Amino acid sequence: LMLRCESVTLVRADSLAADACGRFPAVALIEIMAQAIGIYAGRLQRLAGELPLWVCFSARAECSLPISFFTPGDKLFCRVQKKLK
Repeated sequence: LMLRCESVTLVRADSLAADACGRFPAVALIEIMAQAIGIYAGRLQRLAGELPLWVCFSARAECSLPISFFTPGDKLFCRVQKKLK
């Protein structure tokens, strides 16, 4: 059994994370990933018959991206998945 969560984010010039030129900073992908992980974790809790909990993770990570910004109209895809035995 494999459970997963997928999201598609359309970059818009009026996004909260957009700069004055309407560009979406690539580092903001971390927030998109965090939102998808939260949805995934909440769904797993619901499937287990529990109420979703607010969880805060603190981690130190390094991220290297080949570009600095995305432009309006770009689509950002995120997938969270875990194989269950």
